[in-house]
Amino acid sequence: MTTEVSSTPRPDQPKVVEILKRPTDSVELILFCSKNTINQVEKLKHYTSDNGNCKYVPEKSAIYVISRSLSTVSVLARELQRFCKQIKISELIIIKNKRCEQFVNDIIKEVSKLKDIPKLLVIKDVTRISDKDTKTVILNDFHLLPTSGWLSHPRHLLLLRELV
Repeated sequence: MTTEVSSTPRPDQPKVVEILKRPTDSVELILFCSKNTINQVEKLKHYTSDNGNCKYVPEKSAIYVISRSLSTVSVLARELQRFCKQIKISELIIIKNKRCEQFVNDIIKEVSKLKDIPKLLVIKDVTRISDKDTKTVILNDFHLLPTSGWLSHPRHLLLLRELV
């Protein structure tokens, strides 16, 4: 299923699109932040929405939704509409996983009803890895693959021969 919310006046254009990779010029909408994350955001340069439900951190290219102060999904959708217009954001990304699937579906329904809302891109089932050890293991594993970068022609052939 493809989902994207867009302010395009053309009815034949999709409003919600499901994507596989985050575009570089988009802003991520991060839902259900932990207290630790919120405290870290407070230390960075950020802009807060009128109701205080959203905090935009340009350095991270992300809008953090403060879940403890949310009233309803429709209020959040309208607040996002105003906030994105105020700070000139044209594209938002939401990562949809099992933990927040129903909430994301509700936001998509609400945003679809609004006009002048930034394009909303949905990425399904992405896991964030914050542990440095796990990141190192993953990077090392990928660097050992024969398809990981250019080793030079002779070294590449040797590596392939060893694997066969």
